[in-house]
Amino acid sequence: MTPYVIQLSLLAAASALLVAAGSDLRRYLIPDTCSLILLASFALYALTGATQGAWPLHLAIFALVFLIGLGLFAAGLAGGGDVKLLAATALWAGPALLAGLVVIMSLAGGLLAVIVLTRIWWLRRLAPADLREHLGASIAQQPIPYGVAIASGGLFVLARYAGLLG
Repeated sequence: MTPYVIQLSLLAAASALLVAAGSDLRRYLIPDTCSLILLASFALYALTGATQGAWPLHLAIFALVFLIGLGLFAAGLAGGGDVKLLAATALWAGPALLAGLVVIMSLAGGLLAVIVLTRIWWLRRLAPADLREHLGASIAQQPIPYGVAIASGGLFVLARYAGLLG
């Protein structure tokens, strides 16, 4: 039964990350249920013994990332949904995969920034005049859906647990 529970927890976590990324792309909003599913699926995963007793370190990473995220949120540098999703994803990463999570998330976030900046440039320079007038100042205020970057890093972490990556 344990292998099925492990597979179920990985599938639930991956699904939550994909839903979070899709929602952030469409509405710039990450549902709290996605972060809660990540937390619950990790608890299920840990109960199988798959963390080999390292779950307290995973909890410490979760708490540290959440506290740093709270500071970023308070400073207006991160959204609340991003903070919760990243902390829940860091819980899965733990100490062994935290660096990989951060690297993949940073690369994906950089790519997202380039895409958003390219879109802004295109709208300012190449879009028809009536479209530019219609959009007005909102062109320059495009947020970056960082939930997509967090989900990218999280999917990397889950793929490592599933044995899909070396």
